[in-house]
Amino acid sequence: DTRYLLYSPSGGFTNQLLCFLSAAYLAQVTNRTLLVPPKGRHSNLFTGYVKLPLAETVPMDHALDFDYLEGALKVDLQPINGTLKQFISKHLKPRQDEEGFLTIERLLKTGLRQASHAYQDKLERRIMGLKSQVVWLYGRFYTKYYAAKGHITRFVRFSPYITEF
Repeated sequence: DTRYLLYSPSGGFTNQLLCFLSAAYLAQVTNRTLLVPPKGRHSNLFTGYVKLPLAETVPMDHALDFDYLEGALKVDLQPINGTLKQFISKHLKPRQDEEGFLTIERLLKTGLRQASHAYQDKLERRIMGLKSQVVWLYGRFYTKYYAAKGHITRFVRFSPYITEF
């Protein structure tokens, strides 16, 4: 069975990109398919991001070259084509009580940016040990640590659609 990792983006596009890269690293090392929320307009914290209407989002595979990134990062990427709130309502909430389906990993209230490297390494090991079909990293996920640790920032490539302009 395919196992998935979902993360909670926030901030502007640069912060959302760092959230994506960090989550891609975690998906890679935990052998999970990454569920990629859409790019949204700037929002304060995750709580603002999850409230964005569809008109204020763009599927991330329209902004980034997923074909290239999947090969370069050696991770499966599954874009969420709709809002994160729609995805949660349609796919997670109906099955949240099923045993072995969903683990919600609540992050520190201060977010990962302020968390120690030891805490972030422990989170990585914890995700590796989880057997749930979906692990949702809930909360302020912004961190540069995982992206730097995996040396994956060098693989960013924008969608051919964007580079045509």
